[in-house]
Amino acid sequence: MKRILLDETLGFLIYRVHIQGVAALRKALQAEGLDVTPEQLSVLGRIWEQEGINQNQLAQKVFKDRHNMTRILGLLEKKGHIERRPDENDNRAYRLYLS
Repeated sequence: MKRILLDETLGFLIYRVHIQGVAALRKALQAEGLDVTPEQLSVLGRIWEQEGINQNQLAQKVFKDRHNMTRILGLLEKKGHIERRPDENDNRAYRLYLS
């Protein structure tokens, strides 16, 4: 049986390309003077596409769990990029808007 090296597997190659792509995007964002990570940029992009989206819908669209979504939104709110407004129909939920 032929021995397969981790570096030669498709999954590992895809992972490496992903990591390199994220690093290149982070560097490009910094070069433009933007104080956001690629992860935060994806969240901002989704809010831009659908202003007023709720936190749960957004988490599903960007493939994040509830805790990570809360952390990312807290950072974006602190930086002044977004606003969280109470949902008119559900007191437990928030709607998200760009600032």
